[in-house]
Amino acid sequence: MGVLGWLYLAPPDFPIVLHGMMFLAILMQGTSQLGASGLRGLEDARGEAWARTGARFTFAIVGGFGVWLVAEEQALYVAFLAFLMGEIVGLILTHRWMKPVGLSLLPNRPTKPTLKATFLEAWPFAAAGILGTMVFRIDVVMLREMLPQGGDEMAGLYGAGYRLMESGHFLAASVAAAMFPALVRRRSEEGTLPFDILKRASIGLFSVGFCGGIFLFILADPLLSLLAGAEFSSGAPYLQALAFTVPFTFVNFALGTAVFACRREVWGLFGALLALGLNVVGNAYGIIYHPEHAGLWAGAMSAVSELLLTCSHLVILGLHRRAVRTT
Repeated sequence: MGVLGWLYLAPPDFPIVLHGMMFLAILMQGTSQLGASGLRGLEDARGEAWARTGARFTFAIVGGFGVWLVAEEQALYVAFLAFLMGEIVGLILTHRWMKPVGLSLLPNRPTKPTLKATFLEAWPFAAAGILGTMVFRIDVVMLREMLPQGGDEMAGLYGAGYRLMESGHFLAASVAAAMFPALVRRRSEEGTLPFDILKRASIGLFSVGFCGGIFLFILADPLLSLLAGAEFSSGAPYLQALAFTVPFTFVNFALGTAVFACRREVWGLFGALLALGLNVVGNAYGIIYHPEHAGLWAGAMSAVSELLLTCSHLVILGLHRRAVRTT
C-alpha cells in the first residue's frame, strides 16, 4: 500500500534511483513495524520506541547536515538517502530487540485458522491506523490533484512545512509506544486502565506539543529557509497553520494508544472516519471556494480534524471508564 501510494504521488519524471530508494525504505519500514507489533504482543514496546527514535534521529542528522554539504541539485538525493538510512537503522534496532525474546522477522508460516483469527482481531487496529494517517496526509493529495492552477507548487510548499512539523512526532510516538504495555498490563490485572498514568502522559504530551506549536509558528520562515531552502520560505504561512495541529496530534498519540489498550478499537475507527470525513469536506470547500488560500484552509482543517479526533478519544475513554465502574 505504501509503495502504491508513493507511485501515485510521485511526479512522472521522477528519477528511477529515488524510486528505488523509496521502495527499499518503505519495505524496511513495514518490516520494522511488523516486528514492533510482535513486541507489542509481548507487552514490550521499548524496542519500537528505540527503533523509531533511532530512525528519526538518523534521518534528521544525515539529511539535515547532508543538504548543507552538497550542491542544491543533489540535495534531494541526500534527503532520500537519509530517509533510507534511517529506516535501515530502525530495522536493525527492531531486530536486535526481538532476538532476545525469541521473535523473528521470518517466522514459520501460520495455519489458516490462526490467520483468520488474527485478521478478525487485528483489522480494526489496522484500519484505524490507516485512517489516522490519512486524516493528516489527504490534504497534500487534494491540493495537488484538485487545485485548478498551481496545485503542484502549493502542494510542494505545504508538504515542506508538513514534513518539518512531522519530524517531531517521533517524541510523542515513543512515549505512546512505551506506555502501551503498562496500560495493557494494568487493564488485565485490574479490569480498567490506569487513568492516573494516562492523565499525566496526556498533559505532558499536550504541553510539549503546545510549546512545539508556538516554536513552529514563531520561527516558521527561518526554519523553512534553513532546513528546506530559501525557495520554500513562501510556505511559512502553511507551516504556521499546521502549527495549531501539533498539541492535538501529540495528545492523540497517548489517547489513541489508550483506546487500543482498552479494546475499544472499533469505536476508535468510527472516530477516525469522522475526522477524515471532516478533513476531506473542509479541504474540498477551501479548494473550490477559496483556491488562493487553499493551503491555509488545509492547515486549519487538519487542526480541526485532530481536535475532533481528540474529542472522540476522550468520549470513548469516558464511556469505557463509566462502563467499568457500573459493572
